[in-house]
Amino acid sequence: MIERQSFERGNMKKRLIASIIFMFMLSSLFAYDWNGRYLWVNPTKKDNGGKMKSVEMMVKETKDEWKREIYLLDEDEEYRLFPLIMPSDESFSEWHKYKEDSDVAKTFRYNTDKLNTSPFSPGKWLLKEIRSEGDKSIMEVTVSAFNMKVGITITFAFALDENGKEQLTFWLDTDLAMANGMFFKNPESDSDGRFVLKKQ
Repeated sequence: MIERQSFERGNMKKRLIASIIFMFMLSSLFAYDWNGRYLWVNPTKKDNGGKMKSVEMMVKETKDEWKREIYLLDEDEEYRLFPLIMPSDESFSEWHKYKEDSDVAKTFRYNTDKLNTSPFSPGKWLLKEIRSEGDKSIMEVTVSAFNMKVGITITFAFALDENGKEQLTFWLDTDLAMANGMFFKNPESDSDGRFVLKKQ
Protein backbone atom coordinates (compact mmCIF):
# COMPACT_ATOMS: atom_id res chain seq x y z
CA MET A 1 0.00 0.00 0.00
CA ILE A 2 2.80 2.39 0.95
CA GLU A 3 4.74 1.45 -2.16
CA ARG A 4 1.67 2.14 -4.33
CA GLN A 5 1.10 5.57 -2.77
CA SER A 6 4.78 6.37 -3.26
CA PHE A 7 4.51 5.25 -6.91
CA GLU A 8 1.42 7.44 -7.50
CA ARG A 9 3.11 10.47 -5.90
CA GLY A 10 6.09 9.89 -8.16
CA ASN A 11 3.85 9.81 -11.24
CA MET A 12 2.03 12.97 -10.16
CA LYS A 13 5.36 14.73 -9.71
CA LYS A 14 6.50 13.64 -13.16
CA ARG A 15 3.22 14.82 -14.73
CA LEU A 16 3.55 18.16 -12.93
CA ILE A 17 7.10 18.64 -14.18
CA ALA A 18 6.04 17.65 -17.71
CA SER A 19 3.16 20.18 -17.57
CA ILE A 20 5.49 22.96 -16.44
CA ILE A 21 7.96 22.15 -19.24
CA PHE A 22 5.11 22.08 -21.79
CA MET A 23 3.74 25.44 -20.64
CA PHE A 24 7.23 26.94 -20.80
CA MET A 25 7.72 25.65 -24.34
CA LEU A 26 4.28 26.92 -25.31
CA SER A 27 4.96 30.40 -23.91
CA SER A 28 8.32 30.47 -25.72
CA LEU A 29 6.60 29.50 -28.96
CA PHE A 30 4.21 32.43 -28.65
CA ALA A 31 6.78 34.99 -27.50
CA TYR A 32 6.36 37.24 -30.51
CA ASP A 33 9.12 39.42 -31.84
CA TRP A 34 7.86 43.01 -32.10
CA ASN A 35 11.14 44.36 -33.50
CA GLY A 36 10.94 45.83 -36.98
CA ARG A 37 9.20 48.37 -39.21
CA TYR A 38 5.46 49.04 -39.20
CA LEU A 39 3.52 50.92 -41.85
CA TRP A 40 0.09 52.52 -42.24
CA VAL A 41 -0.90 53.91 -45.65
CA ASN A 42 -3.81 56.36 -45.82
CA PRO A 43 -6.37 55.05 -48.36
CA THR A 44 -8.34 58.31 -48.30
CA LYS A 45 -7.78 61.84 -49.53
CA LYS A 46 -8.07 63.22 -46.00
CA ASP A 47 -4.40 63.52 -45.08
CA ASN A 48 -4.03 66.76 -43.07
CA GLY A 49 -2.65 68.76 -45.97
CA GLY A 50 -0.43 65.94 -47.20
CA LYS A 51 1.22 65.38 -43.80
CA MET A 52 -0.52 62.08 -43.10
CA LYS A 53 -0.36 60.17 -46.36
CA SER A 54 1.35 57.40 -44.42
CA VAL A 55 2.92 56.63 -41.04
CA GLU A 56 5.98 54.44 -40.64
CA MET A 57 7.49 53.42 -37.30
CA MET A 58 10.43 51.35 -36.12
CA VAL A 59 10.27 49.25 -32.95
CA LYS A 60 13.34 48.16 -31.00
CA GLU A 61 12.75 45.90 -28.02
CA THR A 62 14.97 46.55 -25.00
CA LYS A 63 15.65 45.02 -21.59
CA ASP A 64 14.74 48.28 -19.87
CA GLU A 65 11.61 48.62 -17.75
CA TRP A 66 9.79 50.39 -20.61
CA LYS A 67 10.44 47.25 -22.77
CA ARG A 68 10.70 48.92 -26.17
CA GLU A 69 11.73 52.04 -28.07
CA ILE A 70 9.46 53.35 -30.83
CA TYR A 71 10.67 55.64 -33.60
CA LEU A 72 8.78 57.67 -36.20
CA LEU A 73 10.49 57.28 -39.58
CA ASP A 74 10.10 60.18 -41.96
CA GLU A 75 12.24 61.95 -44.57
CA ASP A 76 15.27 59.75 -43.87
CA GLU A 77 15.11 60.70 -40.18
CA GLU A 78 14.39 58.70 -37.01
CA TYR A 79 12.40 60.49 -34.30
CA ARG A 80 12.19 58.59 -31.01
CA LEU A 81 8.58 58.83 -29.84
CA PHE A 82 8.80 56.40 -26.94
CA PRO A 83 10.34 57.13 -24.59
CA LEU A 84 10.29 60.71 -25.83
CA ILE A 85 12.72 61.49 -23.00
CA MET A 86 14.62 58.83 -21.10
CA PRO A 87 13.58 58.64 -17.42
CA SER A 88 17.23 59.10 -16.43
CA ASP A 89 17.42 62.43 -18.30
CA GLU A 90 17.40 65.53 -16.10
CA SER A 91 14.76 67.13 -18.32
CA PHE A 92 12.25 64.34 -17.70
CA SER A 93 9.10 65.82 -16.08
CA GLU A 94 10.34 69.35 -16.75
CA TRP A 95 8.65 71.95 -18.94
CA HIS A 96 10.06 72.34 -22.45
CA LYS A 97 9.47 75.35 -24.66
CA TYR A 98 7.83 74.34 -27.92
CA LYS A 99 10.47 76.09 -30.03
CA GLU A 100 13.51 75.26 -27.91
CA ASP A 101 16.65 74.01 -29.62
CA SER A 102 16.91 70.37 -28.49
CA ASP A 103 16.51 66.91 -30.02
CA VAL A 104 13.44 66.09 -27.93
CA ALA A 105 11.81 69.40 -28.86
CA LYS A 106 12.52 68.70 -32.54
CA THR A 107 10.83 65.31 -32.24
CA PHE A 108 7.87 66.78 -30.37
CA ARG A 109 7.42 69.57 -32.97
CA TYR A 110 7.66 67.19 -35.89
CA ASN A 111 5.09 64.77 -34.50
CA THR A 112 2.79 67.60 -33.41
CA ASP A 113 2.98 69.19 -36.84
CA LYS A 114 1.86 65.95 -38.49
CA LEU A 115 -1.13 65.48 -36.18
CA ASN A 116 -2.15 69.06 -35.43
CA THR A 117 -5.21 70.12 -37.44
CA SER A 118 -5.46 73.60 -35.92
CA PRO A 119 -3.47 76.77 -36.74
CA PHE A 120 -2.22 76.91 -33.12
CA SER A 121 0.87 75.43 -31.48
CA PRO A 122 1.46 74.88 -27.77
CA GLY A 123 3.75 77.27 -25.92
CA LYS A 124 5.34 74.52 -23.84
CA TRP A 125 4.99 70.85 -22.97
CA LEU A 126 5.93 68.38 -20.26
CA LEU A 127 6.45 64.61 -20.34
CA LYS A 128 4.54 63.44 -17.29
CA GLU A 129 4.93 59.67 -17.39
CA ILE A 130 5.94 56.68 -19.50
CA ARG A 131 4.96 53.11 -18.70
CA SER A 132 4.49 49.68 -20.22
CA GLU A 133 1.41 47.62 -19.49
CA GLY A 134 1.65 44.19 -21.10
CA ASP A 135 1.76 44.77 -24.85
CA LYS A 136 1.03 48.49 -24.51
CA SER A 137 3.50 51.37 -24.32
CA ILE A 138 1.86 54.47 -22.85
CA MET A 139 3.06 58.04 -22.59
CA GLU A 140 1.35 60.93 -20.81
CA VAL A 141 2.14 64.48 -21.90
CA THR A 142 0.81 67.84 -20.70
CA VAL A 143 0.76 70.73 -23.17
CA SER A 144 0.16 74.37 -22.35
CA ALA A 145 -1.28 77.01 -24.68
CA PHE A 146 -3.09 80.27 -24.01
CA ASN A 147 -2.92 79.67 -20.24
CA MET A 148 -4.73 76.36 -20.69
CA LYS A 149 -3.22 72.95 -19.90
CA VAL A 150 -4.34 69.78 -21.68
CA GLY A 151 -3.35 66.23 -20.75
CA ILE A 152 -2.66 63.89 -23.65
CA THR A 153 -2.33 60.10 -23.37
CA ILE A 154 -0.51 58.46 -26.28
CA THR A 155 -0.86 54.69 -26.59
CA PHE A 156 1.07 52.21 -28.71
CA ALA A 157 -0.57 48.76 -28.59
CA PHE A 158 0.93 45.59 -30.02
CA ALA A 159 -1.24 42.69 -31.18
CA LEU A 160 -1.72 40.09 -33.90
CA ASP A 161 -4.18 40.52 -36.74
CA GLU A 162 -6.60 37.83 -37.91
CA ASN A 163 -3.79 36.20 -39.91
CA GLY A 164 -1.36 36.09 -37.00
CA LYS A 165 0.69 39.00 -38.34
CA GLU A 166 2.18 41.55 -35.92
CA GLN A 167 0.62 45.01 -35.90
CA LEU A 168 1.06 48.24 -33.98
CA THR A 169 -1.97 50.41 -33.18
CA PHE A 170 -1.36 54.04 -32.30
CA TRP A 171 -3.84 56.60 -30.92
CA LEU A 172 -4.12 59.50 -28.51
CA ASP A 173 -6.74 60.74 -26.07
CA THR A 174 -7.04 64.09 -24.32
CA ASP A 175 -8.61 65.07 -21.02
CA LEU A 176 -10.42 67.96 -22.72
CA ALA A 177 -13.13 67.10 -25.26
CA MET A 178 -12.63 70.37 -27.12
CA ALA A 179 -8.99 69.48 -27.77
CA ASN A 180 -9.79 66.13 -29.43
CA GLY A 181 -10.83 67.91 -32.62
CA MET A 182 -7.42 69.56 -32.88
CA PHE A 183 -5.65 66.27 -33.65
CA PHE A 184 -5.77 64.28 -36.85
CA LYS A 185 -7.44 60.88 -36.47
CA ASN A 186 -7.51 57.95 -38.85
CA PRO A 187 -10.24 58.90 -41.37
CA GLU A 188 -11.11 55.28 -42.24
CA SER A 189 -14.73 54.65 -41.26
CA ASP A 190 -14.08 51.49 -39.20
CA SER A 191 -10.91 52.69 -37.46
CA ASP A 192 -12.35 54.54 -34.44
CA GLY A 193 -9.69 57.16 -35.24
CA ARG A 194 -6.83 54.76 -34.50
CA PHE A 195 -3.89 54.05 -36.81
CA VAL A 196 -3.15 50.37 -37.37
CA LEU A 197 0.39 49.86 -38.69
CA LYS A 198 1.27 46.48 -40.21
CA LYS A 199 4.67 44.91 -39.69
CA GLN A 200 6.72 44.94 -42.90
